[in-house]
Amino acid sequence: MTPTKTATASVSKSDKATVVFKDLDLGYYVIESTSGTACNITTAAPTAEIKDKHDNPSVNKIITDGGKVNTAGTKNSVNLGEMVSYEITINVKPGAKNYVLHDIMNDNLNFGMVGHVTGFRGDVMNTLRGGEDYIVKPTPLTNPGNPEDGCTFELSFTDAFYKKYREDIDTGKLTKITVEYYAQVSKDAPINKPMKNTTYLTYGDKNTKTEKSETETYTYGIPVFKYTGIDTALAGAKFILSTDELPNEKKCN
Repeated sequence: MTPTKTATASVSKSDKATVVFKDLDLGYYVIESTSGTACNITTAAPTAEIKDKHDNPSVNKIITDGGKVNTAGTKNSVNLGEMVSYEITINVKPGAKNYVLHDIMNDNLNFGMVGHVTGFRGDVMNTLRGGEDYIVKPTPLTNPGNPEDGCTFELSFTDAFYKKYREDIDTGKLTKITVEYYAQVSKDAPINKPMKNTTYLTYGDKNTKTEKSETETYTYGIPVFKYTGIDTALAGAKFILSTDELPNEKKCN
């Protein structure tokens, strides 16, 4: 069906939750939203009002372990080669459809694996199963290549997941999904520069994007100056600064 007229609603400045279409001819219209919602209404009456039962999802990522993590879980400082653990929370909304989690890591953060994926129905936790409820690509051990859009990895939910949990999703019982995963800091990671990990969700029929959630991981250098008693640099000095109890002298610089 070819539309005879299209219009975009203006958002109410008072509550930012109400949109208004103005100066429409009487007739039938299909209203679409970024949530992937579509519903037929008639404007045969002077005014018509609908309530969209859908809401937009969101994501939030924190660092849960690895070196020293700040209180908010948005930044940490680590040693080279150290593992970092992350947790993403997907805030699920009624009408959930085509949820795909995208994660983009700095080149010095090497993706390890996705660990636990958990759906929450109130205080009840349901472990979601890889391959059955969700699919991760790439899988580091068998398919280490990046997805076509340049993400480090993507996690999508299967038709079986939506079928199994549709009632819980649409009635607001299943409100969030958490995704735990890991990365290792490269041995060549830069000093005093942020290594960012960025996450967002696409959803609905039009693959609408949520706002991004981002964390930063740092490594720090320790300046060392070996000198004589009169603050003169000691020529040819070599030293080891190591966390190993018995450091290897071959690593001496």
